[in-house]
Amino acid sequence: MTALTSMVIDDESVARSILESYIGQLEGWSAPVPCRSALEALDKINKGMKPDVIFLDINMPVLSGIEFFRLLEEPPIAVFTTAYSEFAVDAFELHVTDYLVKPISFQRFLKTVQRIQSLLTPEKDLAISTTIKRDYMFVKHNGKMQRIDLDDIIFIEAKGDYIYIETGQKHFMVLMPMKEIEEYVPAETFRRIHRSFIVNIRKINSVHGNIIEMEGKEIPIGVNYKEDFLKSITDRNKE
Repeated sequence: MTALTSMVIDDESVARSILESYIGQLEGWSAPVPCRSALEALDKINKGMKPDVIFLDINMPVLSGIEFFRLLEEPPIAVFTTAYSEFAVDAFELHVTDYLVKPISFQRFLKTVQRIQSLLTPEKDLAISTTIKRDYMFVKHNGKMQRIDLDDIIFIEAKGDYIYIETGQKHFMVLMPMKEIEEYVPAETFRRIHRSFIVNIRKINSVHGNIIEMEGKEIPIGVNYKEDFLKSITDRNKE
C-alpha cells in the first residue's frame, strides 16, 4: 500500500519540527514535506505536489492559512494548527478535518491521525513505529516551546496537574498529565517506578531496598512497580 503523504506548513521552525517528529513516528506515512510559508506550499502544489494531508498554521505573514486554503482548487484533507482558538469557527466553515491548538500534544495528534486514516485508509489501523528513535521533545515552559533532549532527563515527577522535569542543569514545570509523558518517552530508557516518578534508567547510580539513588537524589520505588522495575534492570544486564 502506498504511504500517505503530508505537508507541514508553518512559519515557526519549532512548530514544524514538532509535527515532523510526530509524523515520523507513524507507520504507513512518508516523511512530511516542510514549508516555511503558505506561499512556498502554494508553489509546490502548483508545480504538481499532491499531498494526502496538509497540517496548516493559520496565522502566517503575507498569506494566512485560511487564505491559502481557499486558493486550492482541489484541497486535500486539511488540519489547521494555531495558538489561537478563536479561529476554530472559520476553520470548520471550510470543512477541515480537524483543528489543533498549540502546543499540540502527541496524544491529541494521534486522535487527529485516527480520524484521517478512517477517511483515507479505513481498512488499516493506526500503528506507531517502534523503530523511530525519539531523542528530544518540546514542552511549553514560561510561555515558549522548549526543546529538551531525552538523554538529559534524570527523572520526571508528578506535581498535581503539572510534571517536574529534572535534567541536572535545568528543570522545567510543565502542564501535562503523567500518563501522557509516560506514553511519549521511550520505554527502553525510561521506567515508571512510582505513581509520581518516571526515571531515566541510564542515570541510576544504585538501588537499595525501595530507594533509587540518582544524581544526588533518592527516589522511592512504589510497591506496585518494584517487581517490574527490578526485572527490567535485571533483563538489561543479560543483554
